[in-house]
Amino acid sequence: MKVSDSWLGFDLFTRNSGYRSNRIRWYSTHRGEGPTLAAHQGKFIDNETTVEMLGRPIQEYSWCERKREMAESGGEWAVVAPMKAFDNHQRAVFRRLLQAQVELRLKYAGGEIVLQGVDGLIGKVFGRRVIMARRLGNFLKHNAICSKASNYGDVRLGLLPWDAVYWSPDDTWDWKLRAVEWDAPVSWFVVQHSDGWFSPIKEKEKCTPADK
Repeated sequence: MKVSDSWLGFDLFTRNSGYRSNRIRWYSTHRGEGPTLAAHQGKFIDNETTVEMLGRPIQEYSWCERKREMAESGGEWAVVAPMKAFDNHQRAVFRRLLQAQVELRLKYAGGEIVLQGVDGLIGKVFGRRVIMARRLGNFLKHNAICSKASNYGDVRLGLLPWDAVYWSPDDTWDWKLRAVEWDAPVSWFVVQHSDGWFSPIKEKEKCTPADK
């Protein structure tokens, strides 16, 4: 039976309670920003398969198995899709780029995580996103972090700004869910999510004093 590829190019955002995930969420949140939801990012190549970089060379994963693993470990996830379906050209570009990344065995760039952390610390001081240190990651050939690998196709197609290859997963999440606010080429919405995905936002709302 042929697997449907209607999810080709859709984004997967995840987080868990592990040390690395918590550190990424911490430095991805600048002063005055709301809760950071996404600490990892991947792409769907079909409805049953994701292409992700999980601390090792990029590869394909069973979406069914990924959901099971996250349920067992307390992880949360959300799938984001375009409001308007991708056309045949866009789908072909996503498929070609994702297959090429897997064939090249694109490696996880731990150094870029450090550089992203440096920018995150600077961003906390200035209260805004800073992209400076992570540009040095351009010198790491055939290496990337999850968000750079995932956003490359969107940038190539003009669906995200050029600097999105330097964004963190939460930067991408924020931009896509707010794209309608600045007349972006494509608007996005959440197709599916785990039960606790939006919990940090709900918890913050509970702690916010009522207006007097």
